[in-house]
Amino acid sequence: MFVNNPRIVTDSLQFCVDAASASCYAGSGSTVTDEAGAVAGTKGSSVDYVDTNAGKSFDFTQNSSTNNLIRFTGSSSTQFEFS
Repeated sequence: MFVNNPRIVTDSLQFCVDAASASCYAGSGSTVTDEAGAVAGTKGSSVDYVDTNAGKSFDFTQNSSTNNLIRFTGSSSTQFEFS
């Protein structure tokens, strides 16, 4: 967990998405998993996954469509979109 920065503060952490962590995103497909609460999200088709020598990330800037988001749906209090 927390591939890019192992010194992240985890006390009371509510949400964490790390594109470099295989437990968060396998590198293909549409499932993105919150590492703090294990809430599954769905990556929109317009969100690019970037894997370069500099690191791994989600790119929301290449497309301007309504699918340019990651939608997380858990209980009614944990539904939100990240774009």
